[in-house]
Amino acid sequence: MLCEPGLLPLPCLLHVCAKPDAGLHISERLMSIFVDLAERVCVPIQGRLQIDAARHQMTWSLDAPDARTLGDLLFVQHKLTGQLLDYYDSCLPGRLEARGGELADRLRACAIAW
Repeated sequence: MLCEPGLLPLPCLLHVCAKPDAGLHISERLMSIFVDLAERVCVPIQGRLQIDAARHQMTWSLDAPDARTLGDLLFVQHKLTGQLLDYYDSCLPGRLEARGGELADRLRACAIAW
């Protein structure tokens, strides 16, 4: 998954927004706007493919959000990323770094085994 280094990926933010207590840590209004916009663009590849077995054809849906929608989504992604990182810094210091270390260790083990 590609993402600007300073931002949390859209699926990660969607996951956080789905938590029942997310509104305690980040803006409910921003979460609502974000979920509405992000669910439209976070569609799995299978959701964009349409298969017509009778004709032996597969088509790819190119329905993409317009530039304004993407701009709004990017704006809200910036805001939510900032709020979430501020929360982690103040309430769970070192947690993201520890999780990153855990994932790096797991990747290293897989690379060595491969």
